[in-house]
Amino acid sequence: MKTLVIIPTYNERENLSRLVPEVLDLERTLEILVVDDGSPDGTGELADEMAGATGRVHVLHRPKKLGLGSASRGNFPDISFGDAVNGISTTTIGYNSGGYYVGNTYILSDSMDWIKGRHNIKFGGEFWYMQHNAPSDNDMFSFDFQNWTTGHPKAGYQNKVGFGFASFLLGEVDSASRNVPAAQYGRRDYMAFYVNDDFKVSHNTVAAITMNSEFISNEVSFTRKPDN
Repeated sequence: MKTLVIIPTYNERENLSRLVPEVLDLERTLEILVVDDGSPDGTGELADEMAGATGRVHVLHRPKKLGLGSASRGNFPDISFGDAVNGISTTTIGYNSGGYYVGNTYILSDSMDWIKGRHNIKFGGEFWYMQHNAPSDNDMFSFDFQNWTTGHPKAGYQNKVGFGFASFLLGEVDSASRNVPAAQYGRRDYMAFYVNDDFKVSHNTVAAITMNSEFISNEVSFTRKPDN
């Protein structure tokens, strides 16, 4: 089994020229994947030259700086090995989901009192701006390997022979899929206004008159999907 070393880069041309040969010297079967985030210093071009010089270096070019986290998530698939055979199973490796959720609420409010004669008038308002952002970077593959591929397909006892991990070693994929990223965003506004008049009718009697109104906009949601 080969080992793949992922090297995320951004403006690392000088370091990459030293790092790649050192890593390749560690193990003959080891390979490198350089994930370059559009480095303006030519890191990506240098990685392409190294890939052309040896078949053990591979390059993934990304259009902009996307960070370390997505450099590995976006390139390693989710791999499962089917059901347990005779009580023996293999843990799934990889992870085919990525993204996060951020919710924000911005509130602006104010009020004022105005005393005139017998009237104590209070009025004010409040405005809320609510949003949620759920970017997604789960543009990843999933591969499923089953035991019957290396056992006896379609036999009545197919779940008792073969092994999913053996199918994986042979590269015999039973099924595969690809997630399509779909980032979701939502926006909503809320406004409220009130007026309250505490009117002193007599020395020990106060009448209160209150008017208020609220407005809640419908949530505006949209989903961003890739063009292809």
